[in-house]
Amino acid sequence: ARSALGAPGASGLVLTAEVGPLVLAPGDTLRTVLQVTNPGGDPLAVRFASGCLYGFALRDAAGAVVAPESPMCTMNAPVITFAAGESVVSGEVWVWDGAQPPPGEYDLTCGLGPRGEREHTTPVRIRLVGSRP
Repeated sequence: ARSALGAPGASGLVLTAEVGPLVLAPGDTLRTVLQVTNPGGDPLAVRFASGCLYGFALRDAAGAVVAPESPMCTMNAPVITFAAGESVVSGEVWVWDGAQPPPGEYDLTCGLGPRGEREHTTPVRIRLVGSRP
């Protein structure tokens, strides 16, 4: 599935993501690929809050992040300059253990920050099932 923040967000960057599979059983691997693009004609400098520049999150119906566990990030707050038209791609994987979070439906977003909390794509619905359908 593809997810996007179609117009530039607060940072000025356009975020798109491809994620899958959309249904996971215990032991399955979720793959995310985030593309971050400077759509403008000028360089764009973005200050990050930590050394974890990109990430993803699964959120429950209340909007609380339930996975993955918060990563260990360096405390440096780098400023990254994206050249005009430049795109950066970042991929991550997560293996669901079948227990945490419990089976159910969750919204996945990818974005800036260790869990995409600074700015993120539109949500993609992910379903965690107790066994393979």
